[in-house]
Amino acid sequence: NYEANITCLNSKYNIKGFNPEDFPQLPEVNIPQQFNISIKKLKTMIEETKFSISSDQTQPALTGCLMIINSNKIKMVSTLRSF
Repeated sequence: NYEANITCLNSKYNIKGFNPEDFPQLPEVNIPQQFNISIKKLKTMIEETKFSISSDQTQPALTGCLMIINSNKIKMVSTLRSF
């Protein structure tokens, strides 16, 4: 059972997962960069991109966001499917 249960105040989230043995091993990544972001800014970034994230698992490329972290800039982008 691969599931994460997150509870915060009055919110509860259940995130389903998959067996990691079903996927190829990822390469080792050593990135010594750390960053801080305010919760308000992170929430704003999520709010501004979540409308375009699909829950349709038949098109996995549309079910998430890309977060790009550079020296002094953080960008979050997602793809909107048009009908």
